[in-house]
Amino acid sequence: MITTSTAEQAPPKPRKRLPRLGWGRSIKVAVSLGLLALVFYLVDLNVLVNTLLSISPWFFLAGVALVHADRLLMAYKWRPLLTVLGVDVPLSTLFRIYVVTPIAQLVLPSTIGMDLFRVHGLARGQHNLAPVVASIVMERLIGLFAILALVAASFGLASYVLRDTWNYV
Repeated sequence: MITTSTAEQAPPKPRKRLPRLGWGRSIKVAVSLGLLALVFYLVDLNVLVNTLLSISPWFFLAGVALVHADRLLMAYKWRPLLTVLGVDVPLSTLFRIYVVTPIAQLVLPSTIGMDLFRVHGLARGQHNLAPVVASIVMERLIGLFAILALVAASFGLASYVLRDTWNYV
């Protein structure tokens, strides 16, 4: 019985190639680097460094923790709406989308830009657009009714607290 070594049996492994940057991605990288260079040109770096060094690390960490807790709660409240509509997405994916969407809100108009970015984030995952858009519209309507209820309760509380100081006609 003739045996060959394992090196002779296994085909050679192909060399891993670096991913090619298409024109679109190259343009995005160039624009990002250009904007970053513009920021560093316009901002006095000494003032920036002194400001960053003067920040209390505990307040900074508390702020970061509160922002991430807010984003986690927002993702948590969106998930049941998606689940009811048949879109099964892990909470971690929704959290990631919610963490990135404020950047889109800076560039795109109003909160519609943020909603479009959320739709895009789930559409990339091969989810059907109709239930995703429906969940966002429903989430906005729930938010509207919650604000209206809060306003009504605030007016009721204000009228009770200030009832002696207001002159009714």
